[in-house]
Amino acid sequence: MRLSIRKLPALFDLIFLLVTILEILTLFLMCLFSSRYTVHDIFKVYGNISAKVFWIYSIGILLHIISYIKSLESNWILFANLIGIFSFLIYWILPNYFLVALVFQWISVYTLMTRSQKSSEANLH
Repeated sequence: MRLSIRKLPALFDLIFLLVTILEILTLFLMCLFSSRYTVHDIFKVYGNISAKVFWIYSIGILLHIISYIKSLESNWILFANLIGIFSFLIYWILPNYFLVALVFQWISVYTLMTRSQKSSEANLH
């Protein structure tokens, strides 16, 4: 499988998704084994983290916009890019809803990878 402009947002999303899951698990373990923090503090800490790394969200949104423009002939890839843009907007604007953004980002990655592969196979024939 070759890396194309359609699949580049999926790669970026996958790396971001893995780092975010690791970050959330670390925060959860910190709150679980600490007497000073509660589970509700995960949302506060994640909100503080997201305020400092908002530029990563802008890169993700930009990659999805470029991929959206390049793939106007495939409705599924357009849908996946819109979901990806929406997930990064949730991370950026509503960081307390990061669990919803995680689900949307996973849907975006899955749809981009499966439909890009089918789209490229259809273009070969």
